Amino acid sequence: MYLHPPKSTWDFHNAFQSKTAIGLAVSLGILPWLWMIGIKANPLIKSIRFPIAVVLAMGLLTLGGFLLSTTKATWYFVEWAKIRTPNPSFGRNTLFWEQRNFEQAGSPDAKTKVVIVGSSQPNQGFSLNWLEMACQDIRFEKNCLAGFGPMQYPFLNNRISERRPQIVVCHLSEFDFFREDAVPIERLRWAATLSGTKTVFQTLTAYQAWKNRGALGDLAFSSVIPYWRHRDHFRRTLFGYWWNKSESPKVDSDQPTPLAVSSTLDEAIFFLKKNIGRKELVEANFASFHCFAQQLKQQHVKLIVVEGQVHPNARRVYDTEHLQQETRMRLKAMATELEFVFFETNQMPTFTPADFADAYHLNDDGRRKLSDFLAEHLKMENN
Repeated sequence: MYLHPPKSTWDFHNAFQSKTAIGLAVSLGILPWLWMIGIKANPLIKSIRFPIAVVLAMGLLTLGGFLLSTTKATWYFVEWAKIRTPNPSFGRNTLFWEQRNFEQAGSPDAKTKVVIVGSSQPNQGFSLNWLEMACQDIRFEKNCLAGFGPMQYPFLNNRISERRPQIVVCHLSEFDFFREDAVPIERLRWAATLSGTKTVFQTLTAYQAWKNRGALGDLAFSSVIPYWRHRDHFRRTLFGYWWNKSESPKVDSDQPTPLAVSSTLDEAIFFLKKNIGRKELVEANFASFHCFAQQLKQQHVKLIVVEGQVHPNARRVYDTEHLQQETRMRLKAMATELEFVFFETNQMPTFTPADFADAYHLNDDGRRKLSDFLAEHLKMENN
């Protein structure tokens, strides 16, 4: 009674007359017959015992996986899933990454391209409108993802590199590094690659690798099987096929599109205090970001790391072990080693509670401060 099929621009009349559609329909129609032939023929080949049915099934799965990995098929898959994915949500963020559909500003002909990479913090912390007005000879782009953590970089570094930036800007704070007791498989699976899995494996100790063997196996399997990598999208779409869940929240034109639903200050403080501390994978997180920074250096891409801002009241409650200072020291040492720029708090504008929308996202005033600070630095770099 309450099913509301989403509106579609698909021209069914023309589609079902196309050779592609007919070929696809025939292929799907003969699958059961091929399976039956395989089952009936297999016992006849007693001397060889060749598993025809299994080989056919594996061949079809391989072909489907290959097709799903092509650019055109990915675009259609994303459009199929996007309308049935809650907005905002992590799942929806990943669909935009699949299409390389990123927020951009500035002239496409600009000689310098700056890509801002990270979580919802830099997404809401930097205003592309302000940056574009201040630096009219630079092209800006945001490659941001809700919950983007250090272990995500080895999986997404190739996607970031393919954007061909001259400058990459990251925004990192202590809660990026001090939050993992286990490999965050749910955040990593959707972009799994064999090279990324290998890098993360190398950042773990032998004990940690054994403890996280299930996650590493999942990532390795996801790297070669697209169906498994996109399983959450398939499940979400198939079980919510008739519902349009993609209604976007109303935001001002200068406001960045929210990547996830933000918690109130009190809720965020509660979860920060509960989840941030000396977790098991702190070293793995720093090592993962080190690998990313090293790759950018090898590609001659300039890296700028800005120390992340957190609401003073929140940091005062959860940072009882001086994690901010430790993160700052380690990033400074890494910057010296790999020759990237690191801006710590005392080099940046002062952010007060009035500059925050919640525990770790800046409001309009804070966004203006941070954007102006980055713009001034970029203008000096370009001169």
